[in-house]
Amino acid sequence: MEQEPSTQKLFKLFILNCFLCLCYIAGAAYSAEANYQSGDNLTTSKSYTLEPGVVLSNKSQDGASLINKMLNAASDLDNYTADYKMTVHKEQQLLTETGSIYFRKPRLFRVEVKTGPKKGALAILCSDGKVHGHLGGVMKYFTAALSPDSSLVKAINGFPMCGTDFYSLADYLKNMLNKGALSACTIEPVITSSASMPVYVLDMYVWAAKNSGKKLLLKRIFVDSKSYLPVYWQDYIDEKLWSESSWNHFQNNISLSTYLFSP
Repeated sequence: MEQEPSTQKLFKLFILNCFLCLCYIAGAAYSAEANYQSGDNLTTSKSYTLEPGVVLSNKSQDGASLINKMLNAASDLDNYTADYKMTVHKEQQLLTETGSIYFRKPRLFRVEVKTGPKKGALAILCSDGKVHGHLGGVMKYFTAALSPDSSLVKAINGFPMCGTDFYSLADYLKNMLNKGALSACTIEPVITSSASMPVYVLDMYVWAAKNSGKKLLLKRIFVDSKSYLPVYWQDYIDEKLWSESSWNHFQNNISLSTYLFSP
């Protein structure tokens, strides 16, 4: 049998190697494109381990810039709605509340409590600057107009219901800084067990005592890396988790009737 010349064999091997390289490059390009489309890039896919009650230290920076971004993002929102869940860790029991919030520019806000100790309660911050609504249970038939800081219109964690729109929450953090609190946040978005998307983790804290070197965590907020809105919020008292809140089903730029914000 006549043997194939060695030069022809080398040429065929060269062509085969070129073909395999092209296949590899095409596969890598497809994988990169798929990762880009899904948002899974190297920056946003890094996992991060958090210690409950312990202020961020590893790969963190001052959080003031992030808070400003949260304020700007919330300020740009038009009409929106979202569902929330709140849990309070009391010594003898665990309290949970769920509901829906509605916001309409410039400063109209509605909170409907759907489950929990205050089930059926309604609070509406109207154009007159007062909160109109009613308590839950049998008290829902008695309506009143109250100041936004009234104890009757507070959530189960003691926070004013009508101070839970996204701008008010970011502004609350800004005021904490103005009053002397400190902040720290992750340098880049991270993956944690507390959020389903890449987030910045923001810690608000104070020094436990002068020159003590110990940081006392007050709040930990998980901020969506794309929208700069909070998706999960923790409050701490004496280094222990006191309450936690989360938001989902967020919808922006939707039509909301003025009737929703009427007394």
